[in-house]
Amino acid sequence: MPEPREPRSIIEAAEQSAAAGDYASAERLLREAAVVQEATLGPLHPDLANTLNNLGVVCEMNDNPVDAEDCFRRAYAIATTALKPDHPFVATSRQNLRDFCAARGKAVDVPSHPEPPPVQPLMPRRLIRPLAIGGLGPAVMLIMILTAVRPWLNSNGRAEAPSPIATDSVRETPAPKPADYSNTKELGRLIYTDYVFPFEIAAVILLVAIVAAIALTLRARKDSRYQKPAEQIAVRREQRVRLVRMPSETPAKHDS
Repeated sequence: MPEPREPRSIIEAAEQSAAAGDYASAERLLREAAVVQEATLGPLHPDLANTLNNLGVVCEMNDNPVDAEDCFRRAYAIATTALKPDHPFVATSRQNLRDFCAARGKAVDVPSHPEPPPVQPLMPRRLIRPLAIGGLGPAVMLIMILTAVRPWLNSNGRAEAPSPIATDSVRETPAPKPADYSNTKELGRLIYTDYVFPFEIAAVILLVAIVAAIALTLRARKDSRYQKPAEQIAVRREQRVRLVRMPSETPAKHDS
């Protein structure tokens, strides 16, 4: 059984046949070299693309335009896949395919420069709107808090603190409270009169937190299981009960 020949020796023999004008032998040898290279190197190797490009030239000279076009297109496809866009062979294979199609009035359907892959956005579009809405809430809260705190700041932007130095005036002893005095009622009066604005801000913050928590837990989940009453009502008897017939079994007798 003859041993398989090396692709390099086959290609050299094809070059010698082409130089001698024997293009039929050159085509046969190049086809053999392409089969060996595809089997040993893989279908996307640059050497296979070079052999297919030469085979296309020889097929064109042998008046075999169908196989020539197929070889040119395969060579260009392999070159654009296996090599960098600025590699010389990519331009060569593209130019050979263009010249072949232009001579026969066919469409090339080959871009002048391989298009770069689309740039993936840093953030998916579906996340932009929720983040914008989520950022608007804290911004509004911050403005409301600063507006509420502003009356308690002095002209220097610092909070006014009571002076630790006692004044000359003598502190008055608080008057005794009446019998019906209520701390809860007094606390409510202060909250809804002197501190009503900060109290409303705290209420809005808690309301937003509740709504956000509900919105996060009510999102659609694929792994959740729930009942469908419409399908349960529309089910038929044959779908509810399945009768399985099994042969009766007799209890095994144990030898005493």
